[in-house]
Amino acid sequence: MMKRCLLFMGFLYPFLTGAQTLPGFSTGNYTGVTGVFSNPANIADSRYRFDVCLFSLDPDVASDRVSFKLGTLGSSLKGDSLRNQLFGGGTGTVSALINVCIQGPSVMLRLPGKFSVALTTRARVVANVRDLDRSLANSLDNSQNGNANLPVTIQSPGNMAVNVNAWKEIGASVAREVMHKGPNFLKAGVTLRYLMGVGNGYMLVRNFSGTINEDNVLQQPYLSPTTGQIGMGFAGIDFSHVKGKDLTETHGTGVGADLGLVYEFRLPKGGYLLRAGASLLDLGSIGYTPEPQSSGVYNVHIGANQRYYLSDLDSVNLDNYKQHFAQNPLYFTPTDSGTAKYRVSLPTRVQLDLDYHVISFLYVNVMAQIRVASIQKAYNPTSYNTYTLTPRLEMRHLGVFVPISYNTLSGVNAGLALRAGPVFLGSGSILGAIFGQSKDANFFIGVHVGFLRH
Repeated sequence: MMKRCLLFMGFLYPFLTGAQTLPGFSTGNYTGVTGVFSNPANIADSRYRFDVCLFSLDPDVASDRVSFKLGTLGSSLKGDSLRNQLFGGGTGTVSALINVCIQGPSVMLRLPGKFSVALTTRARVVANVRDLDRSLANSLDNSQNGNANLPVTIQSPGNMAVNVNAWKEIGASVAREVMHKGPNFLKAGVTLRYLMGVGNGYMLVRNFSGTINEDNVLQQPYLSPTTGQIGMGFAGIDFSHVKGKDLTETHGTGVGADLGLVYEFRLPKGGYLLRAGASLLDLGSIGYTPEPQSSGVYNVHIGANQRYYLSDLDSVNLDNYKQHFAQNPLYFTPTDSGTAKYRVSLPTRVQLDLDYHVISFLYVNVMAQIRVASIQKAYNPTSYNTYTLTPRLEMRHLGVFVPISYNTLSGVNAGLALRAGPVFLGSGSILGAIFGQSKDANFFIGVHVGFLRH
């Protein structure tokens, strides 16, 4: 069953050239309208009087198992190769994240007085694999081939889940200077977003206990004995047969918000010595109505003298799983019809950062992104805690950034980013991929046009 769910992620692979959330570049003072995505207060008293972002592309793939090298990055990110690296030839569990963010045309304007406003557009896709047993995934993915590593017994009292979420956003931001007393400067901002859900799909295996063995005659793996629970839900577009035009559809709606504060200790001759920011990002959720013919929850009960061949699922279309389970009541008992409406939460997180102006054009930034969203629901997208140290050289028309980060999924990464005139580009893991290996492959690029203040 999980094999079909892994195919959800196939439509993402063409985008996979990498990125977190504009690593390095987002710490600077010349982010313009793009700065609202890390803290909506950033646009208050902006360096720009007016700024337009034409586009930015920010994709990322990370896992706790796969390591990438720069020379083999292209082949490693191909669908079959990535799937084999994640699930093939190993034991234990695997977790992975694919995150693609595309910023559309967006504009920021600094108004007379103390206010700044912004209007932004963005499309996002997040795919998660959470604590999936590699032996189970490999057996499902190679159900027609012999496996010398069988039999294997799996005891997983927790939840194994795979999900994909895609949505679009239109955001309106306002920020204001709220205090300026001596060297102390404080600004606040808020962003409200209208969320348009493109689709949600997930599969869940809960409290799995079973043995995967192999039929020596048919050379096919089977389960016996096995207990647990299988859940699945689908809403919106069909992720197994995605077409470009499907991403323009809307199948669910919701409201989201970001909140932010920025404090600066300013120098008498201008600029700041110390900047501290705090923001709460991605509040909100999207409501969906599931597809009743392909959503539901089933208890699994395969006896010691019974065999359920994993290859039986190879000829079953994704939309026909529910029908397949109903036709095999000996092994699957329905516990939930899967017809109730549900809400998918955004990957809510807290971001804290401290920026120190060392001397002249040299700055050092320390940032933490901490997940606060619940991951108890299998359909919710997941983010991971990230801690980043970024020294940078920053001038009006040029910036060089060196982000060094630790992520609870992919470990330590080191990257390089550049801002040159209207173009910004970089990667949070490129240095690790050049000089060694990285479990995170990411890259970003964008173009914006702004009018700087004197």
